[in-house]
Amino acid sequence: MTAGVPPDAVPVSRRLRDLDPRIMDPAIAVAILTLALLGMSSTKVDAAHPTSLNLLAYLLTVLGFGSLAVRTRAPLVTMAVSLAAAAAYSAIGYPENGLPIAAMIALYTVASRTPRRQSLLAAGTVAVVLVGLTVQGAQGLDAAGLVTNFAVFGIAYATGRYVQVRRAYTEQLELRAAEADQQRRRDAERAVAEERLRIARELHDVVALAMSVVAVQSGIAAHVSDRRPDEARSMLETINTTSREALDEMRRLLGVLRAEHEAPTADLAPAPSLGDLGPLVSSIESTGVTVHVSVEGERVALSSGVDLAAFRIAQEALTNVVKHAGPAHVEVRICYGPDELELEVVDDGRGAASGLEAIGGGHGLVGMRERVELYGGSLSTGPSPGGGYRVRARIPYRARAVAR
Repeated sequence: MTAGVPPDAVPVSRRLRDLDPRIMDPAIAVAILTLALLGMSSTKVDAAHPTSLNLLAYLLTVLGFGSLAVRTRAPLVTMAVSLAAAAAYSAIGYPENGLPIAAMIALYTVASRTPRRQSLLAAGTVAVVLVGLTVQGAQGLDAAGLVTNFAVFGIAYATGRYVQVRRAYTEQLELRAAEADQQRRRDAERAVAEERLRIARELHDVVALAMSVVAVQSGIAAHVSDRRPDEARSMLETINTTSREALDEMRRLLGVLRAEHEAPTADLAPAPSLGDLGPLVSSIESTGVTVHVSVEGERVALSSGVDLAAFRIAQEALTNVVKHAGPAHVEVRICYGPDELELEVVDDGRGAASGLEAIGGGHGLVGMRERVELYGGSLSTGPSPGGGYRVRARIPYRARAVAR
């Protein structure tokens, strides 16, 4: 049975194909043989079938139908035994018992499971045998009967070839699907690794900036501590706050993988924050997308890491609107709660049908989720109730007073 697929979702043809041939083939052979023997037990000798049934007739019947028990594992052997038994049975002139059906099933099996050259050789052998029996004057084989048998065995052969081609095509599709799934997994893993590396570099910049502030403030505080103690005390408080935030960021930094061979980033520009949404919104609106930004709650000063994560999430969400939603109106809502920041980006574009989820999730969602989970937050994405697409992130933070 196909792994990970509910039994009801698997087609009947697929279920039959997955059945063990070591069990199914003997079962089919026994069933057909039983019907043939029952039919033979009631057969009477007449002018059309003058030869009475004897031990040889039953032996040929058992060999012909019994060979079907190994048709999947040894199709050519089954073809040879069943064809020989049917030919001998017909040439002797025994009453009809359906033995040619065994040869027809064997030809179908050869056509569906062996290379084309072997299957053509088997089909040619059947044709020669049929012509020979007709020339020999076997019972029921005249010119019309020869044409009929050619048609019947030809249909069996053509069906077998079609099944083989179809099976090969299906297996190729399954192989490609498995390779595509593995590639998607590798891409997702690479995207996570790259995003963590990017976060690590950005957090490194945040911590480095904080340490620079601490160094400068401590030097000034030491210089003015005797003459302006109040100013020195204010600087020490700033140092205390900044150093604590830097330690928090460093703890998170230790949980992020960074490639050892990665060269240090050459980008020395300050890390962006929610205060930089203005230029971002302007660049987005230049593509024909209308963006409205609203802020709720009393603004608090966020840590550099949280501020950067919120900006990157908004940036990714707005970029996805341009890529996937088409001309749209976007609402960006920033809500400062008592202990968490809520960021929501909602558009009224084409929605999930063209969004990231419709194309396998997208690396952008992976990056946003990594950033949110880094701070113990949550991310929800999906179609919005009124149409379009919605991205909502909640990031916990430790609020502090805004510097005046």
